[in-house]
Amino acid sequence: MQWDKEIYNNLIICYTPARGLITNCVEQAAAISCQHYRILESTPNFRLENYQVDVQKEDGDSKERVDVNEAQILDEILSTGKTDCKAGIMINREKYKIISYDAYFKTAYLSKSNGGACAIKTNQTIVFASWNKDLVTGGVRSFHQNASFCNERCRKFAQSLVAVGL
Repeated sequence: MQWDKEIYNNLIICYTPARGLITNCVEQAAAISCQHYRILESTPNFRLENYQVDVQKEDGDSKERVDVNEAQILDEILSTGKTDCKAGIMINREKYKIISYDAYFKTAYLSKSNGGACAIKTNQTIVFASWNKDLVTGGVRSFHQNASFCNERCRKFAQSLVAVGL
């Protein structure tokens, strides 16, 4: 598959009969290879990084430094619905909480401050899209980004990848 413009044409812009052409559909988006977690295509500021963060220890009185591997976290939540990382779910340096997980469809719905995300694992690709309630879509009938619309765009893109074996 030629990845050039796939994210843009499937997640950033779309057409619906009710609203016409819509732009700025999601905040961040990426198509990630399941092999080696290489980003195939993404919005400009999307990254999967390795770094360290300070987290509160169980005693509540002190902090400890923990390693964060965002690709590993993404793999864990799409395989098991949870992560072993003490920092929790971190993707693109943002903290998420899992809302729901569908093991059959390998789909995780996440929440974050002012928004959320959807992540879906297909045969060879992970599709990730986030939304932010403070951002407004473009088009004739604009609206604030929301979970329902982001999840729908993410699912449709994932379905199109499955249809071609990806």
